Amino acid sequence: MSSVKNEVIQINENELKEKLLNVNKENTTIVELDGRNIQDKFIFIDEMREKFKLQDSHRYRRMSREGVETISWDAFDDRMTELSGFPDEMNFVLIIYHFSEFLKKDIESRETALYFLRKTAHYWEEEVLKVAIGWDTKAFNVYLVD
Repeated sequence: MSSVKNEVIQINENELKEKLLNVNKENTTIVELDGRNIQDKFIFIDEMREKFKLQDSHRYRRMSREGVETISWDAFDDRMTELSGFPDEMNFVLIIYHFSEFLKKDIESRETALYFLRKTAHYWEEEVLKVAIGWDTKAFNVYLVD
């Protein structure tokens, strides 16, 4: 069993400061998003692609059968379990400030995004040891701040 304990939690600014005191900044990438600026799933995916250096930008958007552009959450999930744009030993902290504003008018996408962030945190906490030969666990913590 892994000694890494990842979390996706809602916290306040003071709790965030405490969490960040324990982060080894030399081998951790801290990604900050402002929930006020993320009002649709396309903006969320674009921000995540940029900040996490996700490959294959063409894979994240697709057309539905009805001809409506949508997100390929599976492609997002695949790349978040690789994070190939970073050294293997890199850990991650994702902070979403103003979380109450994050995808405020698209609750379904908000819940989907959180589902995949929890899935990513779990993957890097223990599942990676079962499915990726030679890979190791890493910290992947998500702090939802208001």
